[in-house]
Amino acid sequence: QQARLLDHAVALLRPGGRLVFATCSLLPEEGEGQVRALLARAPGLSPEPVAVPGADPAWAGPEGLRTRPDLWPTEGGLDGFF
Repeated sequence: QQARLLDHAVALLRPGGRLVFATCSLLPEEGEGQVRALLARAPGLSPEPVAVPGADPAWAGPEGLRTRPDLWPTEGGLDGFF
């Protein structure tokens, strides 16, 4: 389902448009894996670096930003998000 939604969203992008993909899943196959697969299907797309004020730069990978409940334990942790 995610792949179909992403493919449809790409088909609606204008030249130079931006697609934002976010999921509240902890599963890499529902976040990073979807982005890797989409980039393989749509080679004209390229990910942009994600920088969030206050977030550790180590939380960002080539596909985007990943948060997990074990991050920021002194603040009570974070929700799972990609």
